[in-house]
Amino acid sequence: MQRADIILGEEYACREGRSGPLERIRIVQPVRGNKWKAEWIEPNPGLVDYVDGRALLVRWADSEHFLADELADRRLREDNEAHRYDDDSPLAGALYTVFDAAGDQVRFYRGDLSGPPEALERVRSRAQIEPSTRTALEYVDRHGKVHLPAADAQALARALCAAEADTIIGYLELTDRPSIAADLFAKHRASDALVLQWCGSGPAELRSRENARLRALILKAADTLHTAGRIDAAQELRRELGAIGGRTGTEASPVASSTGKLRPVEPATWTWRGRERPQ
Repeated sequence: MQRADIILGEEYACREGRSGPLERIRIVQPVRGNKWKAEWIEPNPGLVDYVDGRALLVRWADSEHFLADELADRRLREDNEAHRYDDDSPLAGALYTVFDAAGDQVRFYRGDLSGPPEALERVRSRAQIEPSTRTALEYVDRHGKVHLPAADAQALARALCAAEADTIIGYLELTDRPSIAADLFAKHRASDALVLQWCGSGPAELRSRENARLRALILKAADTLHTAGRIDAAQELRRELGAIGGRTGTEASPVASSTGKLRPVEPATWTWRGRERPQ
């Protein structure tokens, strides 16, 4: 615990090292830095010694909840090990990507998907996952956050990709990828390929989507030029594109009439004063 969080006279759960039973102590006075003088309540009641503030885990009143969280987290980590979860794998990278793209308060970190219960319920609802699919490894910690192991996170990520492929693929399209280190770039490409597979897409479909988007933007620009009277520029854009969806460079583009409805724009005609656009 941080020095500012420690209160004189308060009882704390203390542990030397990463494992072992909790010891109950009462803080007597500060010494220096993050060192404290403490009185042991159990074991060795009445013992007075010095303790490092980093060995204080939680207030003694919260020790049972702390141990319950510790046990649940240990089971979660053991399940990740049983499924051979690797935080440096493309699978882990794909999970980071999907839950970053989800845009809610859920967070995937080192094989643990966590977040407020209401946020996780929103993501589940978006992924069209029934509550009955939850596993016994899911738990709520003493701070009110829900935790899921990597296997459950993967199932949720794949369902979310199937339900909101456009959202996830759009995130991939907008996210900059590192290109300096070749191995790091390859790692991200492998993760992206896995996400696209979950979304039911592939690199070819992604390129097709991007080409269709760019063509739509160019056609919109051509229509805007046509409306502004830049007939030559508009027709040149359409000629460059060729026939798209049955439209050619010689077809008329719809523009708004005085009534607010779209009407076709007739091609320009020649008069004795030169070429002009009909009204």
